[in-house]
Amino acid sequence: MDTAEARGDGRIEAAVVLQQSAGDPAPGDTTAEVHRELADDAESGQAPIVDLVEARGDRVLNTFWLKNMVLVEATPDTLAELTSLAPVDRVIPNFTLKAPPGETVDKSKSAIARATTQATTWGLAKIGADKVHSEEKITGDGVRVAVLDTGIDINHPDLAGKLAGDDPDDATHPGGWIEFDTDGNPVPGSVPHDSSYHGTHVAGTIAGGDASGTQIGVAPDVDLMGGMVIPGGSGSLAQVIAGMQWAIAPYAADGKPAGKPADVVSMSLGSDGYTDELVEPARNILRAGIFPSFAIGNQCLQGSASPGNVYESVSVGATDSADNVPDFSCGEVVKKSSWSAPPGEWPDSYVVPDVSAPGVEVLSSMPDGGYGTLDGTSMATPHVSGTVALMLQAQPELSVDETLSILTRGRRAGARRVGQ
Repeated sequence: MDTAEARGDGRIEAAVVLQQSAGDPAPGDTTAEVHRELADDAESGQAPIVDLVEARGDRVLNTFWLKNMVLVEATPDTLAELTSLAPVDRVIPNFTLKAPPGETVDKSKSAIARATTQATTWGLAKIGADKVHSEEKITGDGVRVAVLDTGIDINHPDLAGKLAGDDPDDATHPGGWIEFDTDGNPVPGSVPHDSSYHGTHVAGTIAGGDASGTQIGVAPDVDLMGGMVIPGGSGSLAQVIAGMQWAIAPYAADGKPAGKPADVVSMSLGSDGYTDELVEPARNILRAGIFPSFAIGNQCLQGSASPGNVYESVSVGATDSADNVPDFSCGEVVKKSSWSAPPGEWPDSYVVPDVSAPGVEVLSSMPDGGYGTLDGTSMATPHVSGTVALMLQAQPELSVDETLSILTRGRRAGARRVGQ
């Protein structure tokens, strides 16, 4: 059993991970049906854990269904007893995930001047988004993209009016915005903001306009959803999983359902190496029929980062304006044996990233109305997320597999479906 540091009363915050359900949601289930099946399975399986923790006078901090997991604050004796229960697979710390390293913003006038010499950013021109806008009149209208990151400054001129929400008069944007604490619980009364700059930059590449004179967003008419899961650039496992759940089944901070599920989940964050705890959440996003657009990582010590390197994820690497792969962009042949408990249906090896996109000197929005250029797979990922939004506006019936097949021209896409 991995352990975390004990608090002043001797109790330890830990995630109790349960064994995965034997059955997968049926093919063709709707997003709502997948949510219900996963939530029902988790609730019934977690009952003995919740009962034991509460009977010992310890605390249940949160429960999760996208990953069958209970977050608790308990004594070492209680944690040891939990490991003996049949449904429990392991007990682990509520560890930290971060935005990919090495992404230093350049807000100098010279950098911005270089990036704003044309009507669109070089990245949009490279992937042809500008032509799709002008010739096909496709801008992502009606498609929802959830940005799980450091937050979003929705007062930026390029992002104003882009955030979804059930009530336009409610500053908290129910169904379109949420902030999570380290236990994965929503923060009451939180209004959209960026705790750093990363999320605003990512959101601008997906949905930004042309207030600067240069079009920065791939899909400027999408409905953005913003989940703050890595405040200041880092967040806990519970925060990230809570955000992924919210993207599938959104709700307001008071817990009441609000908004509609995302069509695309865009995550420019992760953990270096092969993080088994992120396999189940990534697989379940795919099961829910939502496109999982995840950065593969920067400067990886082990070749790639999770959840981008989970087989069911669509992993994104970076390229420069000459279509070269920069040194920072991670990638490798992932061996199934590198994971502690890989799903049986995974192939013995597979290549990541699945796709690459512009990720060098990417101009986008910064908090407080500014602009800056950044390098990183975090910048490449929103190019893919926005491209998928354009595709889904044009052909709303596209499945994740079909969308990936188009993006990769058939490479490996058909084998990604869970259970096949």
